[in-house]
Amino acid sequence: MNKVAALIALSFAPAFAGGLAVEEAHAAPTVQGDKKGYHVNEKFGFQFKPPKDWKHVALKQDETYLGAKYVSDKTYFWHDKLTGYTMDNTPEVMVICFAHENLTEETTATEDEEGNVTIKWNPYKDYDDFLQKTFQGEGFYKDSTKETKVGGVECSQYIYKVEKMGAPKLIHTWIFHGEDIDYAVQTMVFTSEYKKLKKTIDRSFKSFKLIERSGESLAGGKTGITFITRKDMDAEDPKERRTQRMTSEDQVRKRAVESLPEDWEASTHGNVLILSHVDKKLAKRFGEHADALLRFFEEEFPYWGKGEYARKPIIRICENRDELMAYLKGANINTYDTDGIPEMEILSYKPDGGFTGKDIDPLNRAVLGSWLYERDSDLYNGLPSWLNGGLRYVIGGMRLDGRKLEFRENDTDRQLAKTYRGKGVDTPPRELLKYTQKDFSDAGGEADRETYQRNLVMSYAFVRFLLSKECKKNKHTKDLLETYITTLDAVTEEMSERMDSLNEYEAPKTEEEEATAGKARAERFRQMERETVDATFERAFGEWGDDEWDNVHKTFWDWL
Repeated sequence: MNKVAALIALSFAPAFAGGLAVEEAHAAPTVQGDKKGYHVNEKFGFQFKPPKDWKHVALKQDETYLGAKYVSDKTYFWHDKLTGYTMDNTPEVMVICFAHENLTEETTATEDEEGNVTIKWNPYKDYDDFLQKTFQGEGFYKDSTKETKVGGVECSQYIYKVEKMGAPKLIHTWIFHGEDIDYAVQTMVFTSEYKKLKKTIDRSFKSFKLIERSGESLAGGKTGITFITRKDMDAEDPKERRTQRMTSEDQVRKRAVESLPEDWEASTHGNVLILSHVDKKLAKRFGEHADALLRFFEEEFPYWGKGEYARKPIIRICENRDELMAYLKGANINTYDTDGIPEMEILSYKPDGGFTGKDIDPLNRAVLGSWLYERDSDLYNGLPSWLNGGLRYVIGGMRLDGRKLEFRENDTDRQLAKTYRGKGVDTPPRELLKYTQKDFSDAGGEADRETYQRNLVMSYAFVRFLLSKECKKNKHTKDLLETYITTLDAVTEEMSERMDSLNEYEAPKTEEEEATAGKARAERFRQMERETVDATFERAFGEWGDDEWDNVHKTFWDWL
């Protein structure tokens, strides 16, 4: 994860100001609500009955062109007898809306004089354009066409055959032609399951009706979502940066709450906005846990991006992993698309193994990544492998016990580090701090996976030591992490202009030139990384000698 973020102007001010575990619930909008089995969308002016027991899926914030999305309660399988390979498919029903005026629009985004960017509510001109772009070359063709009327509305009914996605599939689509909007109601199923599902699909599609729209303007297809660019949020003036980030935070949170399905709930817990499709008790536990992590980061790493405003995370908790994957997939038919997920939005789901199990580790790592990136994105992106991996591992294992965060009792890294130490093949901290990514990951080459594994274990154990009480009692180790990070920050900032220059080069004209240029740029990046690591170590610890490092190593080994 390189980026993770989002926000809202409701009544979050008390939570942001105090950082307390204040819980506040927000009602989800009724625009996408269900009424007597119908999905009703007043913004686009339609209603229909989704197949019985199919789950309502939340939409991404940039999917403003989707009127509804539902996922089947059953997963179907296709088995290739020749290869023995088995594929699965959980059918979805989507309502994709196309304004007639959209056909004349050439751009998908506009920028005003203040730098705000507005994304057009539908980046696709029509359904054919949608299929071409979301299939991304997977291959399909129209197998049948029927023009008819359904409920008094002109309707084009299409069947598409898909033969390049591993298993034979069919796309079953009815396009209802309204006065100013076309509504494409679509599902895709295995060809082998089509006869079984066709009756259910047709019954749902036949229920589609046009209703009066709420009056929201869709003229020209230009009405969309406005967001503040990262360039604006990184303005040179500190006050301007803070203002832009807080405004962005408000915009994204507001959109997140407004786009929730009716059966989801939004609530705030301290500095965290929770979008929940699980019970309130579990949602509260997620919120309190994530807020405790944020407070821990503020206390443990006050020097990281000191004074910078970090937009607070949104955590979307899906009912299960299947729902999370359906949300992540978005409107794309065959791929999982993360482009529409706001930087501050973190995805999770009801943990199968309980809150103490490993399902929570990715959540912790995502909250960590969000906070580090928001406070200083350049420093976060420039973290060496030993520190990046070590922080992710150690923070991933933290759990909230009552009101206190504790490291999960898992001493595997410490025990393995002891074993390496006993064999005399350990990677001491003095050496670890000088490793580049290549040193760390490719130390022994592909044939020597043990060396790579050893570096991983040593980085986990050393970072865990740096966050321990024992570390803070020793004069040489108590400020070691802060000294290293603040020095790395200064060196990284000096290197930033040179890094930018690597992106300024003449585009290659042939494949051979492209390959040569790619190798040259990769080598320059590796050289700059080497220079950054060496400069950081020399500035931070250049005055240290063997005595100081012996003290560090002894304190570390005693802790193990």
